[in-house]
Amino acid sequence: MWIEQRPIMFALIQVKQKGEHYVLECGGHKMEISARQYQYFDQLIHGSSVHKTVMDFIAKGWLVSFRELYNLLESMTKIGWITNPEYLSYFTLAKANSATGVKDLAMTSKGQVVANPDLIRHLPFFRTLPKEVVQLFLKNTRIQSVPANTRVCKTGDTSREMFATIDGTVGVYRIFGDGKRQLMSTVPAGSMFGEGGFLLGRPRSADVITLAPTTLAVIQHDAALAEVIDSGKAEVLQQRFWVLQGLLASEVFSHMPSETLDSLVFAGKIVRAKEGAILAKEGDPGDCMYIIVQGNIAFSQKGKSLRALSQGGIFGEVALMVSGGKRTATAQAQRDSILLRIDMQEFYTILSNHLILAKEIETIAWQRWESRV
Repeated sequence: MWIEQRPIMFALIQVKQKGEHYVLECGGHKMEISARQYQYFDQLIHGSSVHKTVMDFIAKGWLVSFRELYNLLESMTKIGWITNPEYLSYFTLAKANSATGVKDLAMTSKGQVVANPDLIRHLPFFRTLPKEVVQLFLKNTRIQSVPANTRVCKTGDTSREMFATIDGTVGVYRIFGDGKRQLMSTVPAGSMFGEGGFLLGRPRSADVITLAPTTLAVIQHDAALAEVIDSGKAEVLQQRFWVLQGLLASEVFSHMPSETLDSLVFAGKIVRAKEGAILAKEGDPGDCMYIIVQGNIAFSQKGKSLRALSQGGIFGEVALMVSGGKRTATAQAQRDSILLRIDMQEFYTILSNHLILAKEIETIAWQRWESRV
């Protein structure tokens, strides 16, 4: 997210061409990189960000290898050639302090302390909801000012709060068996996190820690909100709730902290497919990918049945990332299904801002391409 939007600061690196490859040298270290990695490096070293580099390549019709880009940045960071502090945290194990408490920043209305609606109504999450539903959320929302390096969520906690960043930035950290943390993604202003605990009652799957002084809108779950979600009065919220369930059931995304999935929860367009409907046809151009929210989708090649995917399955990414825009299989709904369709431009915009997620999806795409499944 936030980190992929920032220009990268490099040490003074010397470059020599060696056949079809390039050799980089600085501070006693040497690194040989591919011609494609050099294209990324050449643009990044001239002040571009990861996001801008990816989108520039896509605009020219060039495929982007997120795995090669990720590996390049990781290697250069670990030997000290990238000096941005946030990249050091991104690619190395980082430490953070435990929570120390927060200070409420709220407004007073009729003698009561409440969340300031003007601070949060502009957030994408609230803009999609009916006015009366927004009011219900506001009643359960408080505003907090949180110092830097403060833990907001702890792995394993079962609190039912959801958070929106009004300003500042927080980091989502995966916890390893030895207690160390690794930064998985950052959550910039305007984004939500903690939906898994709020909507599904799941234990927190990550530590979330402020990387700078941050103002948060903290939304507390209660019975009235649960009734709104379950009754379908907030249709958009309910649909996105289904999307989150699908993502957390996915073999692709289930191992990632649920707090990293915010960009997908509110991405794309919800579509419904009747039993028997064809969603993709082998050999046709492909300009979108799908995440199965509910239902089952069967796949075939040259008339031969391959496999079926259910809730949480993704398909269509091979055409966008590997096969030059061609569908490699026919996808047909086995029963009435609900899917999240993400068009190509939005797909690459999301991935350009979530490098780890991009690397994961690209890995799946290549595995399917190489097995032709």
